[in-house]
Amino acid sequence: MIKELVELDILLKTESRLENLVASDIVQASSDHTELVSSRFKGVTLDGENLILDISRSIFEKCFFAEIKPKQAIFHKVKFKNCNFSGADLRKAYFKECIFEDCTLLGADLSTIKLDKVIFKSCRIEDAFFIHSRLLKVEFEDLTLNKISFNNS
Repeated sequence: MIKELVELDILLKTESRLENLVASDIVQASSDHTELVSSRFKGVTLDGENLILDISRSIFEKCFFAEIKPKQAIFHKVKFKNCNFSGADLRKAYFKECIFEDCTLLGADLSTIKLDKVIFKSCRIEDAFFIHSRLLKVEFEDLTLNKISFNNS
C-alpha cells in the first residue's frame, strides 16, 4: 500500500517509472532531500509544502503540480508535457534546460523563479506572476497569455 511508504525518501539513480500515483503519498512533505534522475512520470500528482526536490533528465506527462509549494526545487533537463501547474507556488524553483509543452499555469506564482534556457510551447499561462524573476534565454512559442506580470524581471 502506498500510504505505508509515507516516510520514504526517494533516491533513484536509474531509470524509473511512476504512473497514476499521488507522489505526496511517497514523498512526505518534509525537509528530506528527494533526488530523481532519468525517471518518467505519467498521471502523477505532486503536491505538498516544504519539499526539497532535485530532478534531472526526467519526463513528466499529464502530471498535476497544482498547489505545490516546494521549499526548494531544481529541475534540470526535464520535459513537462500536458501538465497542470495551476495554483502552484514555484517561487523557490530553478528550471534549467527544461521544456513545458501543452502545460497549464493558471494563477501560478512564478515570482523570483529562475528560468535558464527554458521553452514554453503551446502552453496556457493566465493570472501568473513573473515578478522579480530571472529569465535567461526563455522562449515562448504558440502560447495563450492573459493577465501576466513581468515586473522587474
